[in-house]
Amino acid sequence: MNTLRGEAESGTSGRPLEQSAVRNVSRALSLIEYLAAQSGPVTLAEATAALGMPKSSTLLIIRTLVQDGYCQRSSNGSYTLIRLPGQPGAHRSSWAQLARLAAPAIATAVEALGETGFLAVRVGLDEIRYVNKLLPSNQEIIYDRNISLPRRIAETSSGIAILAALEDEEVASALGGVISGEAAARIAECRQSGVAINLAGRHDGASGVAAVLLDPTGQPLGAVNLAGPAARFEERISLATLAVAAAAQSINSTILASSPRSGELHG
Repeated sequence: MNTLRGEAESGTSGRPLEQSAVRNVSRALSLIEYLAAQSGPVTLAEATAALGMPKSSTLLIIRTLVQDGYCQRSSNGSYTLIRLPGQPGAHRSSWAQLARLAAPAIATAVEALGETGFLAVRVGLDEIRYVNKLLPSNQEIIYDRNISLPRRIAETSSGIAILAALEDEEVASALGGVISGEAAARIAECRQSGVAINLAGRHDGASGVAAVLLDPTGQPLGAVNLAGPAARFEERISLATLAVAAAAQSINSTILASSPRSGELHG
């Protein structure tokens, strides 16, 4: 009897904590819904008043949203929701959603060029990982690679495309503080042309071209990459460049349109 009474008392004492957790989740969801419905930035005071929540709770939640890449804080202290949970963002690894958004454009490029398409994302400071690949249906000899293995960011066209979208300080950090002459030249060329070309790929006999993918705030999310056997690929490098640029433009437009602030960002 004593044991049963003790368990019952423990369960009762735990309910306030459970209720507090549920209340906090409800407040966070209410704040996200509120921010998503606004046509422009809102202040902490406006959000607190609109939702009837304690200022301290609102501030804690909104700071977490900013830290996790869902909200953006402007210089005047107002806040804007820039993405919803599950949508691509540089702060979080929502790669499944990014892969879904990117797949149609990559498939179009793959079939137009007849070469393999890849979706690459940056992981950690100095690596990329391929999270999806699409093989062409109109080639007898197909280039393929193991996408489960990470690659050094400066060794691939996808990595160079991502680096080219970063500030110089971030590039230096990603490359361990030392930017080789070759890497600097490839980054500069990509910044000028909008695509990164690698005719001597990490694996012998492969060539590739890539273009960066951006989140709604302009931060690099990853890159779309087309690659194939060097001899065949180099003959059609101009077509490959156009195909990868068109794919990246289409994917970036889709990402922007899917963001909570798409109407505002389009002006």
